[in-house]
Amino acid sequence: MTARGPSTGVAAGRRDAIEAVWALFVSLKLTLWLLVALAGSSVLGSLLSPSIGQRAGGAVLALCRALELQDVFHSWWFTLLLWGLALNLIACTLERLPRVWLQTARTERRLLDSVLRERRYVARVPTAAGPATIPQAEVERVSLVLARHGFAPAIVEDAEAGSAKGTVYLFAERGRLARFGAHLTHLALLVILLGGIIGRLGGAEGLVQVSEAQGAFQAVPIQAADGTAYPLPLGFGVMVEDFRLLTFVDGTPRQYQSDLVVFESEGVAARQTISVNHPLHWGGWTFYQASAEPIPDAVSAKVEIVDRLTGVRAAHTLLAEQAVEAGEGVRFGLIEYAPDQAGAGPALHLAREEDALVTDFWVFLRHPGFDARNREDRWSVDFLGLEPVYLTGIKAVRDPGADIVFAGCVLLALGLAQSFFSSHRRVWARVDAKEIVLAGGAHRNPRAFAKTFAAMEAELRRGREGSAGQSRGAAPGLWKRLLKPPTPEPTDPRAGG
Repeated sequence: MTARGPSTGVAAGRRDAIEAVWALFVSLKLTLWLLVALAGSSVLGSLLSPSIGQRAGGAVLALCRALELQDVFHSWWFTLLLWGLALNLIACTLERLPRVWLQTARTERRLLDSVLRERRYVARVPTAAGPATIPQAEVERVSLVLARHGFAPAIVEDAEAGSAKGTVYLFAERGRLARFGAHLTHLALLVILLGGIIGRLGGAEGLVQVSEAQGAFQAVPIQAADGTAYPLPLGFGVMVEDFRLLTFVDGTPRQYQSDLVVFESEGVAARQTISVNHPLHWGGWTFYQASAEPIPDAVSAKVEIVDRLTGVRAAHTLLAEQAVEAGEGVRFGLIEYAPDQAGAGPALHLAREEDALVTDFWVFLRHPGFDARNREDRWSVDFLGLEPVYLTGIKAVRDPGADIVFAGCVLLALGLAQSFFSSHRRVWARVDAKEIVLAGGAHRNPRAFAKTFAAMEAELRRGREGSAGQSRGAAPGLWKRLLKPPTPEPTDPRAGG
């Protein structure tokens, strides 16, 4: 009787605990529960408002902030679910991949009796009686039959130790990588999860609303998962140089466009017009045209500046505290707008600046040409109408894990294609003076392989003389190519057939 001390019991207890944890992480039940939890959390995150708990206040607001329900997809418990799924996939891969690798890399390529007993599809075709030598024509015929069905056979061994003398073994396989489709899918999911976690830790998203009157910003308001907000510096400046609302013929909005200018310490770094689905990428950030809404009680004036010397007319939009260049150092700016100036209707009070000399005057909507008739100047101004001033919403997004997620999606497509649309098919053949033994198997879609195997068996039974003659005529010298010394591969009897 062996005495079991306290240290032995502790070690056994630790070993049992480790095995229990390992069994938990390699179980399919854990995978299903994690997927259900992630799906439910995704639905919850899509339905909950960022302002949840604000009205209730007190304990409800504290609970919402503790669980970070204002931003479920960046919450600590959602990230914990992602880590759990990642560990589950890693454990399942480590548990099953070595066995699959042995089954594919160390397959016994000779059709020995031990291999034959494990095969589901077996066919025996008698050969013509003759001396106990290798019938070369029969080997060629078997090889061509396999080749016609998409297999590339190779002679594995010719009368070596452990095999019958006067026997030729052939082996061929297709879709070897199909065995690893599930593991490639696991790897793809891990890459996607990694990209999501990197995006969760290093990503940011915020909405900036700036006026079309050359509004600028250098930081993005970010809402934390607990509901609080803080400004996140961009490291550069972005200015809205202009905003346009394009409409259909009936006046309904068609598209929003914003002209953005990126400033860095050296000056202007980039210019681009953004619209829906056409963002600006700069400095690791992506700027989208998200929204537009008019500013209450704010208007812009459309004017036409006429060069009376050349007759050139130029349309401009005047905003408060903004001036436009007419030419030769002359600038016009908007001072104020009057809905009814001295009973003459809507009017603009404008300022003219030239060489630090500023003068002011009025132009009227209902009286085009009034300025040209009443003011001595090379340039005259006509008031064409009013337009609302818009706040353009620029959505700024930084996602360092986006490229990683994209690469994971590509791997996922390849893994699913390998898993569902390919199959590992193997065919063994043993040829001696008495018979041809054909065996095969497929790890997926056995019905399709059964049809292929039956067709190969039928071709082998069609008659030795005609088939052999066709074989010799179709592929002269095939026998010499098949008898090349094979590349030795390690075998492991425990790996199976």
